Amino acid sequence: MPSASIINHPSSLINPTGSPLGKPYEFTENLLTVKTPSPIIFYLCQGLRPCQPALETIYERQENLFLSPPARDRFPAVTTGNAMSRVAKVQFTDYPASIARALDLIGADEALPREGLIIIKPNLTNSSPPPVTTSVAAAEAVYQYCRSRTKAEIIIGEGAGSGRTCDVFAALGYVDMARRRRIKLVDFNDAETVELERPDALQLKTFHLPVVARDAFIISLPVLKDHDFSKTTISMKNMFGLAPGKYYAGGWNKSKLHSPSVDDAIVDICLYKKPALSIVDASVALQGGHLSGRKKHLGLILAGFDPVAVDAVGSKLLGHDPAWVHYLTSAEGRLGSMRNTELVTA
Repeated sequence: MPSASIINHPSSLINPTGSPLGKPYEFTENLLTVKTPSPIIFYLCQGLRPCQPALETIYERQENLFLSPPARDRFPAVTTGNAMSRVAKVQFTDYPASIARALDLIGADEALPREGLIIIKPNLTNSSPPPVTTSVAAAEAVYQYCRSRTKAEIIIGEGAGSGRTCDVFAALGYVDMARRRRIKLVDFNDAETVELERPDALQLKTFHLPVVARDAFIISLPVLKDHDFSKTTISMKNMFGLAPGKYYAGGWNKSKLHSPSVDDAIVDICLYKKPALSIVDASVALQGGHLSGRKKHLGLILAGFDPVAVDAVGSKLLGHDPAWVHYLTSAEGRLGSMRNTELVTA
């Protein structure tokens, strides 16, 4: 029988106004240094000091600096009740066995669609080997689990962050695996899209979503990594791959999503299409950066249906307090919840 533990985030984290971690600001009489998670470490702000600076984002627009309050202050909180989000955490032995065990623990067998389309979405930001990118063996193990339990069509989709997606697929072994398994590979960067609109989005009021993804059951399959701009990149940030480069490219294929706020863009893309299931390869994580960090051997696989809960558990494994990860606090109550998480282990 699996063991279970309950992670209860104290109610004191949410004040009566609905903003995370108490008052969002304190007034001061002097110029104050404000720490931010961006590469520019310090800004001087006149008259305002965030109580929890990691929850704030400094924007630069038209050469003027201003402080943006947390998203929970800009939108009404969504009540999630007392429902718990189940996240599996199992020891890694090999991809087929460990992924199957994690998925069985959360009841994925019953949740997979029996028809329609399933898209496995690895993190293939470039052609660097794991753990910068998702191992092809992990993607194949997810495919095997799904194929043995459903007659739905299963494909693998990605839009690489740099370079051509087809070259990244080839360099990382996905083309060879797809030929062997007869799986279709889809490049989201060049896919046909539909332009969607959401007035409640934080910054992406419209978004070009690949048509193939609109009604699909998407399985987000990232590696557990720190990120240079958003603290962590896990199941939610992995959905950046859906953004077609033909609309969001600049210096690299997704560069327009990184300004003014990566965190807000993470939430927005998931508002348009959030993962139906998240499986995180935490066998070897990347700490200190998403492209050139240090390997951290954790020996774990995570899985869950609530991407906010999954990413909160993953962020904590990397040493971050989830309540200080801006995209998670912005997503709280909108895309899932990290307040009550049932952690199940083998």
